[in-house]
Formats: sequence, C-alpha cells, structure tokens
Amino acid sequence: MFPPCEIMVRDFLPAIRGLVALELRKSGLSQSKIANLLGITQAAISLYLSKDPDYYRKKLKSIGIPLDEVDKLVKLVSNDIVENIGKANETFYAFWRGMLSRGLLCNYHKSLYPSLGECDVCLKAPTHPSIEHMEILRDMEHALYMLEESSYFVKLIPEVAVNIAMSLKEAKSEMDVAAVPGRIVALKDRPKPMSKPEFGASKHMAKVLLRVRT
Repeated sequence: MFPPCEIMVRDFLPAIRGLVALELRKSGLSQSKIANLLGITQAAISLYLSKDPDYYRKKLKSIGIPLDEVDKLVKLVSNDIVENIGKANETFYAFWRGMLSRGLLCNYHKSLYPSLGECDVCLKAPTHPSIEHMEILRDMEHALYMLEESSYFVKLIPEVAVNIAMSLKEAKSEMDVAAVPGRIVALKDRPKPMSKPEFGASKHMAKVLLRVRT
C-alpha cells in the first residue's frame, strides 16, 4: 500500500514546519519558544532556520502545491500557533485534506509509485475547505467578536434577530455563502451569535447575497 499520508510526513509537514519556524523567528520569537510551539527539539529548529524560505517553497511547489496557497497557509498557521496550538493543527489539517480532495498531489504521488495507475481515491473523498473558506470564516469570527464588544449595535437588532453573511469570490450556490446558524440575538444588552459561522448556514442570506452579486 502507498497511502498519501506518507507524503505528508516526508515532504509536506517538514517544509511547512520550516516556513513556519522562519516566520515565527521573523516575528521575534526565540528558538526555544519556536521549538515548544512546534513540538520539536531546538536542534531541529536550528536546522530548519538554517535554510532559506525558497528551499522549502521549491520543495512544496515540486509536489504540486501552488505557492500562493503555501504563503497563505504559513501565515495562518503562524498566527494560530501563538494563540492556540489546537487551532493551528485544525488549519494545517484542513488544508492538507483540501489538497487531497482537489487532486493536487496525485501526479507527484503517482510519479513515486507508478503502480497506482488510475487511482482516484482522494478525489472521491468528501470535499474539504480551501484556504479561501478558512479566511472567510476567520474574517466572520473577527467581525462577530467586534459586534459582541459593541455597546450600540445591540440597539439595532430587531425582535427577529439579525445575521451577517460572506461569500466566496466565485460563489455559485448556497453552500458557497457563510452565515451564522441561529442568527445574532440581543442577550443581556449585548449582541450574541448563536453559533460559529458556517457555510450553508442560512438559505435566506445566501439567496440575497447571490442575487446581489449577479
């Protein structure tokens, strides 16, 4: 058997770790702090930091990953890992699964193991969020945080509550629009979202936004 997770351990994870280590170092963190955040030794961090960013970027490009997506992922993970390591893992793994479901690694995988032939198991897996999906959800979470901190927005909330929505750039269906399940209500003189934003959470908001976009 030749599962694609082999590529993650051997090629993808080390290169992303290297770029994240360089990004964290650039932000002023010590090697010991970076080692602690990434869960590896200081000796390993020293080795990662000895390489130029292009060394890792070329490796990732060679296995089929677009460099603009690499740069976005590194920024997201670098921000997440300082605040919440679990969130950084979630971001990293969501991107990995997204790459598999989009078939980005297929050519590289088959070049290593020609016997895979017409294998398309990753393409049959459920579609997972792209970087754009994650960025939209983060932007919405930030917007909700700002609303919750607002002392005047609550005065604008009607009895039926309110909602906010944001769509993908190339949105075509309701599943391309993120909103707040259960909407935003007034609770103890403060706006309170009933849940975290999700794609496909509000058919009404999606229809309105898609119509406005046309």
